[in-house]
Amino acid sequence: HGAMAVASRSRSESPWFGEGSSESSSGFAMYSATASRKRAEQDSILLANRIRLLRTEEAKTRKKIVETEKKTKEIFELRRRAEEKRLAQEAEQARREQEEAELRARQQQERAEQQRKRSEGARTVMEQARRE
Repeated sequence: HGAMAVASRSRSESPWFGEGSSESSSGFAMYSATASRKRAEQDSILLANRIRLLRTEEAKTRKKIVETEKKTKEIFELRRRAEEKRLAQEAEQARREQEEAELRARQQQERAEQQRKRSEGARTVMEQARRE
């Protein structure tokens, strides 16, 4: 029967076609299934690699976010400290100016008192001179 199958086909026909095609179609189906399985495995590997890369990128992004938050906190802390320092300097300057104003006022009062005493002393001397 097999010899007849060979004789019945022309030389240009493939040995896969013709009689006994049920055997050849099952071979093709097996090849197709194997190829599909290999493609699925390759797709699975590609997807796993893509997931790994995305997770790596996510980890880098999270790290950058944490670093940015840390730097932001540091900047706010530096600004807060600078503001506290500025306010303290302003308060110190105001205190010094107040002290200086009080000192000038006291000195002015002392000079006025001394001037009054000199004037009073001079008046007393003049009055005594008139009496004499």
